[in-house]
Amino acid sequence: MSIMTKRRLGAACVLAATLGGLVAGCSSRSTAGVSERQARQIRGNLTPQMDTLSQRWVDVDNSWALMVNENMRMMREDWRRTMYIDRASRLTVQPIPR
Repeated sequence: MSIMTKRRLGAACVLAATLGGLVAGCSSRSTAGVSERQARQIRGNLTPQMDTLSQRWVDVDNSWALMVNENMRMMREDWRRTMYIDRASRLTVQPIPR
């Protein structure tokens, strides 16, 4: 096979692939019963149930509630420690039973 024949064969394959792609690419925009409006909504938010990369909205809300709860309990504990009401006074001479 000569070089010219190989080039012609290669060009014919490229042309056939291009024509095949053009013919296959000419299809309806609405596929599988999905309207264009629905397709835009899907493309606009591909993962509607996800808030972050690894958490759903409910997971984020649960994390937030847990954080607020822990912070409030720590704040109360810190306040009691600051106001010296977390333990009995040690200033008395008499022993205090527990």
